[in-house]
Amino acid sequence: MKCLSFLFLFSLAFAVKGQINGVYTEKDTLKYGYRSSGTIDSMDLKVSGILTNIPGGSFGNQTYLTNDFLMNHSQFQLLQGNTLAPSFKFSALPHIGFNYSFGSKGTQLLNVDYEQAFKKNVLLNVFINQNSSQGILKNSDFTSRSFQLNLRRNGKFYSFKLEGNYSYKKTKLNGGVYNDSTILSNGLEYVNVLSSMANKTYSEQKDVNLLIDNHFNVLKDSLRFLGLITRHHLKIDNRVYNEQMTSLSNYNHYYIDSFITRDQFQLASLKNGAGIFTKLRNVYVDALLNYRYWNTQNSSIHHDTSEIDLSSSLKVLNKKYSLVNSFNFNLIGAKNEWSNETSISTKISKLHASIYGKVEQKLPIPFQRYYYSNNYATTLSNYQLQSRIFVDGSLKYVFDSLKQIGIEASSLTMSNNYFFIDSAWRNDTLKSFSNTTLTVFGSYTFRKITIQPRCIFSFPTSNFQYVPKYNLNARIFRKGRAFKSKKLEYIYGADVSWISDYKLMNYNRVLDVMTLNQSKSSIESMVNVGAFFGITINEFRMYARMSNIGYFWNNRLNQQLVGYPIQKNLIQLGITWDFFN
Repeated sequence: MKCLSFLFLFSLAFAVKGQINGVYTEKDTLKYGYRSSGTIDSMDLKVSGILTNIPGGSFGNQTYLTNDFLMNHSQFQLLQGNTLAPSFKFSALPHIGFNYSFGSKGTQLLNVDYEQAFKKNVLLNVFINQNSSQGILKNSDFTSRSFQLNLRRNGKFYSFKLEGNYSYKKTKLNGGVYNDSTILSNGLEYVNVLSSMANKTYSEQKDVNLLIDNHFNVLKDSLRFLGLITRHHLKIDNRVYNEQMTSLSNYNHYYIDSFITRDQFQLASLKNGAGIFTKLRNVYVDALLNYRYWNTQNSSIHHDTSEIDLSSSLKVLNKKYSLVNSFNFNLIGAKNEWSNETSISTKISKLHASIYGKVEQKLPIPFQRYYYSNNYATTLSNYQLQSRIFVDGSLKYVFDSLKQIGIEASSLTMSNNYFFIDSAWRNDTLKSFSNTTLTVFGSYTFRKITIQPRCIFSFPTSNFQYVPKYNLNARIFRKGRAFKSKKLEYIYGADVSWISDYKLMNYNRVLDVMTLNQSKSSIESMVNVGAFFGITINEFRMYARMSNIGYFWNNRLNQQLVGYPIQKNLIQLGITWDFFN
């Protein structure tokens, strides 16, 4: 069945005829009214995000597990590196978007994006990000930065696309609070944590991701494309964990040194592929044969493997709808693991609909198969394929600029997934689990006051209670314009939320993985409030935000991961500016 699906996509390339104007056509066109911070209604959330006491400061931009987070962090690694952001933005004028926010405890978030179209169909995008904070808990500083460059060119004979990303993260890992009763008397800043060594316990991660596509059109025609494609993908992930042992360190084994730890793991992968492609009118199809070589370096131990697989992609893009599908099947070296990913979206008058699905059967990553460190030595001898199925669909109806309503459904099923339990990776404890969520959202404006409710209902299986069953929230704000010229637009409002109780995950800082909680530790239901204010004048925006006002009345012993208490109230200020030409 897998091979038949591949052959169908392959043969479809020769069944389509028509007219196009380039190999690469997917892009978001920036108009002069574009703002890199999004709409004024939500710019504070987009620029500032959600900061927590969890290591690294965020948790998939949420304070709890979501289906999307679980699917993209299927090994349950919390601080894993950045992935490529492949979307291209086209701007007729050179554009720079600048977003900066700062707040309590030295928290700073910076984002810069640059887009420019050059002659001869060359498009350049650059993205720069840097975040840092001293953290609220002792020894919880974090710094992260990333740089991404996207470059592509359309031509009659030769077209290419380059996507490159480098990211760096350094996170102090305090191990969490070991006597949480002191939170009530001492406050978060002075509560005792497992690691009192300010500069000796931290995770440092570096990631390189480089993808190059080359298209050679043998027809040498700007309207019809048929020819050869080569694809090259280099990926390097490197993590170093340092710890100075103290009286609070509690490990079953010390394989190297009982005083200091410096664990290192690096995975380097190079994948080269070649095949054929065609693009006629609004349909693009390719099929490639790929060779991948990966090598791990773990302390002084090396493992390497060669793999061969088939891949194909299909894109159908027009003004009414879009369909994108990618398929991959391993032939040699990875036990025939495979994946298929599909997204479909359409807009019919006032109705917006989309559906996304991903099905995969994947082997455990090399980090899970064999890992040797100061405190853990693990080996998977007869590892099995892990099955994951993720489906997400949304439907939105926009009545007019003042009101809209929508619904979104998401489902995740994971089988034979490996969890780190009792110093080993095992798939026999939680053989299978699933979680289905239903989200109802909308927006209604009456006399300049807008309310945007969002109600999320989750239905996890009984063996996976790590997600809240109810999450109800609403953003309420008022927008208007000041002064006679009406050039200054302002907004002020509040976020109100209620989240039900759910079971907590544990966190293993040595391996950077979340683990199943065998106890009954859970977070109590909470009501929270945030307040914000913002102004905009042409391309300039400024805002102020206070988050987690509910810290004044919620149970301060509540936790988000075992040992990591909820975040106290946080004040943030931010500015955003868009420069054209």
